Formats: sequence, C-alpha cells, structure tokens
Amino acid sequence: MSVRLRIVVTAASLLSVVAMPAMAQQRSGSLMSLKDLVNIEVTSVSKRAEKASEAAAALFVITSEDIRRSGATSIPEALRMVPGVQVARSASTGWAVSVRGFNDQFANKLLVLVDGRSVYSPQFSGVWWDAQSRQLDNIDRIEVIRGPGATLWGAEAVNGVINIISKEAVDTQGVRLEGRYGNRESGGSARYGGKIGDIGHFRAHARYDDSQTNITQGGIDDETVSGNAGFRADWQPSDNNKFSVYGDFYRLEESFEREFPVLTPPTFSARSLEDQNVTGGSISAKWDKEVSPTASSSLSFDYAQEDRDSELFIETKVQTVDANYKVNWTPNPENDIVMGVGYRLNRDEAEGGELVDFVPDQASDDEFNVFVQNKIPLVPKTLYLTAGAKLEYNEYTQFEFQPSARVTYLPNQDHTFWAAVSHARRTPSRGTLAFRFKSGVDPTGSAFLELTGQPNIESERVTAYELGYRAKPSHNVAYDIALFYNQYKDLITFLPGAPSVDGFGNPIIPLLFDNRDRGESYGGELTVAWRVHKSWKLAAAYSFLKNDYRNIGVSISPEGSSPEHQVNVRSYMGLGNNFDFDSFLYYNDNLSDDDIDSYFRLDARLGWHPTEYL
Repeated sequence: MSVRLRIVVTAASLLSVVAMPAMAQQRSGSLMSLKDLVNIEVTSVSKRAEKASEAAAALFVITSEDIRRSGATSIPEALRMVPGVQVARSASTGWAVSVRGFNDQFANKLLVLVDGRSVYSPQFSGVWWDAQSRQLDNIDRIEVIRGPGATLWGAEAVNGVINIISKEAVDTQGVRLEGRYGNRESGGSARYGGKIGDIGHFRAHARYDDSQTNITQGGIDDETVSGNAGFRADWQPSDNNKFSVYGDFYRLEESFEREFPVLTPPTFSARSLEDQNVTGGSISAKWDKEVSPTASSSLSFDYAQEDRDSELFIETKVQTVDANYKVNWTPNPENDIVMGVGYRLNRDEAEGGELVDFVPDQASDDEFNVFVQNKIPLVPKTLYLTAGAKLEYNEYTQFEFQPSARVTYLPNQDHTFWAAVSHARRTPSRGTLAFRFKSGVDPTGSAFLELTGQPNIESERVTAYELGYRAKPSHNVAYDIALFYNQYKDLITFLPGAPSVDGFGNPIIPLLFDNRDRGESYGGELTVAWRVHKSWKLAAAYSFLKNDYRNIGVSISPEGSSPEHQVNVRSYMGLGNNFDFDSFLYYNDNLSDDDIDSYFRLDARLGWHPTEYL
C-alpha cells in the first residue's frame, strides 16, 4: 500500500472582505449543534421540506459550514466527505464521480441537480464536471441521496441523486472578495448583493480559476483556465407568491494530453496535447405559490446550452429545455401528497472525425413525465408508509415505470428506522444509440476496435433494497447506518461484430452495444458525529462496497472501478481568539481496474476571523 500525505498550503482567503451581517454568525470556532444538524430541513428526498433525521433514504447533507471549513475549491472535492460517494481526479478539471459503484469519467448512473435542474449531458447521461465550476460560497447545502431517486427525479437517478442548492439572494448581501494562490490552483471571486425595493433581493457574482495537474502518463502538465459569472434575484410581491430568476455563463480553455490508437507498432498508440474550448450557460425561472393553508404549487422553467470545441476529439452543441409543475397537498398534518408533471427537450449537434463521431450528427428528442407520491400515517406520529411512482415517456424506449415504497418508524424523536424498495432505470443516451469511437486496436494490430451504438438498446434496470437507522443517543453524539443490496439487469456491454471498413478506409472491428450484462452490488455506510467540546467536533464515515457482475462481452468490469473500503475523519476545532483549525483525513482502498494502490490524504486549514467582516 502506498501512502500519499498531501498537505495543501494555499492562501485560501488571501483577500476575503465580507460585508453582510449573516457572515458575522460564522465566526471562528462556531459550530452547528448536532441537534440543528440532524434536524436540518432537506427537500431532495420527497420534493418537500422535511427533517433530515426523518427522511426515508440514505441521506448526507454537506452544509455551507462544511464547505467553508473543508478548504475545498470545487464541488467534487467537497463530495469526498460523503460516505458511499466515489471521487477520482483525471485532469485539472476532469473528474469521475459516482455513488455506490460504476465510477468512471463518464459515469451515468448518478443524477446531478443544481437547484433542482438536471445538469446531465443527454449525449452520455453523465455530467461534465469541468462545467460545474461554481462559486462555493453561494451554495447553501449539497444534499446527497445514496440509492435510487427515480420516483421523484426520473431516469438517471439509478444509484443516487446529488442536489446542489444555492443560497437565496437575501443571504448574500453586501460585498465579498476572495483570492487564492497556490502552486497548482489559483483564482478568485467577487460577489455583490443588494435589495430590490421592499420586496426582494439580488446578487451578481463572478469567478476565475487557473488549475494545473501533472498526473497524465506522459508527464505533460494539463491546465484549465475558466471563468464563470452569474446572477440571482428573489422577490415576494405578496405573502403567498414568490419568484426567483437566476442564471450563469461559463467559459473554459483546457489543454491536456490525450491518448489515441494508431495502427503503428510497437505501442499501437500515440499521445498529443489537445486544446479544448467550452462555453455554456443557463437561465432558470421559478414561481412558488401558496394556494391554501394545506396546498402549495411550484412552476419552473430552465434553459441550458453548452458548446464544446475540441481539436482532436469532437465538436458538440447541446441545448436542453425543462418545464416542471409540482403540487404539494397536506390533507391532514401527517398525510403529505406530492404530484407533478414535466417536459424536457434535448437537442444536440456533433461534428466528429476519424476517431469519434455521432451518426446521425443531429438529434432532437422529447421527454414527458408524471409522478405522484403519498406519505400515509399507518400509526400516527410513529409509523409511515411512503409510496409513489413515476411514469416517463422518451423517444428511445417509450414508457418507463419507476415505483418505490418506503417505511419509516419513529419510536421517539432520537431514533429513526427506515426501509425502502425502489425500481429505477437508466434510459439510453445518444451515445449508446449513435456513438462511433475508436477505443483501441485489436490484438493482431491489424484493425481498430470501434465502439458502435445500436438503435435497439433498452434501458438499464436496478431494483434496490435498503435499510437504515439513525440515532442521537445523547446531545453530543449522533450516528447513521445504511445498508443496501442492488440487483442490476440489462446492463450495457460490448459484443464484437463482423470486421468492416469505415468511411475513411480504416479496417475496424465494431464493438456493438448490447444489454447482455447483469449483476449485483451490496454494502453499507456508517457516519458518526461527536461533539467533543462546544468548540470541537469530530465526524467520521466508513463505506463498504462489493460488486459481482457477469461481465459478458468485452466491457470493462465495474467491479474494480470503485474502492471497496473508504474512510474519512474530519475535525473542526476552535482555538480561541477567533482562530480555528480543521483537518480532514481520507483513506481510499486500491482500484484494481486502474492499478491504483490504496492511499491516504490529509488536508489541513487554519482560519482567522479578526473582525466581524474580515
């Protein structure tokens, strides 16, 4: 086992001038109590506000305090503290993030949301993490659900849901400047917030990053220079109506090493430094209305566009439009019903070449959905059944039905037992239907191996069984246990086809996408929080994951793509005189697929809060 000790020494707040009263509450040494932490309100599990301690799901909440005191400079870095989440870095802004296995740079069984808006790419059903370079001090919390969330959030929420929730504009008033300088990461951000008359607030923000790594096999440093700017406005013209409009724009200039196959011995591969430009943005509007004391509704509209221009790989343009309407109805204090309808339009264009292409090079598809979920009290204030289902329609596999049932038992306010059975599907993406990608060379060195999409691909399916227990046995100790068993069917694999010649005259052996694989995974996660002293909190997490798949065809096995064991220990300590010292220790087991040894990582942070606003 190799041991990597990494101490990050960065001027994480080289210049941090904060002119808002809310920040005065985050003085050094201040810590959220365990009672407040377990009772924090979340919305991702049931699409309604509920206590985190009573949610019938394996839930972890990264608070704004966790983000601030971790020293994280990106969302994937912050996600490392979540049990059951696998995070790996492949380049300066290249990340592989997954939940409960199947980790890969193009991981496609995790749904990522920003304020409820899906940011997955319809071309491969995954997330371009380089485009999620968001201003972290604008994030209120990150809610992470381990396990399927398809009943409410739809296809792609197979193994988990990550919902990144922004602060409202009222909580980001005044001026904030922040700067960072380091041997691998530098950058800064600026934010200004103000009022909209007597009915609302707004903010505008911008961020700049310059990130480098030297982890490529050829020893070539890769670099990403990125900029992000955005705004948010919230206003409430009446007691029962609230409006929000927010958006952002980003641009990235990336330079990194890429390996590609060639029919030239002895290595049959070549490397080249590639430049890629990415531009994109989104705008969202939301209207929340209190219809009556027992009912409320929410209407949202989202538009997003992204262009990727790569010298060697492919040029793509993706546009998505989302419209959703949701109603929450509480016929009695213990009976909650949520229902809604949604529509999504995906359009994309791709211009490839010899290495990679989409056939056809343009596509437009519509998706519709309707869902309902009902929380029913079986025993008032003690035992609840939450049952629901989502019906989706897409142009590739037509109708998809995704039900779930969850039971919650609350013997008292300090203990929660829950169990769940869920069914989720990952619908085919454009990549599985129309992708052409030369991934390697056959063993004889005479032909390219080309991944080839197929029009008859079906949805991948999972049935998940989960058990959980949360407890707060004393005012300074809390813990959470979650166990799971997942059965997967119709997993996509690759089967060799008949040799042929592509449009450029290259001999190829097609590797045809096919739903031939199946398997299972099981494991669990444990988190413990201990308030040692009013100014010192310890938190620890452990994850265990075991996979077993048939591995039909020539697919890469997911069994060794995620660590079997993961541990992290976090210490938040106030030193007095407005100083605090925080440390984060991580352990990751080895990855057999990538031949990566197990390792340790240590991050440390020293903070000083000399005045109320500095």
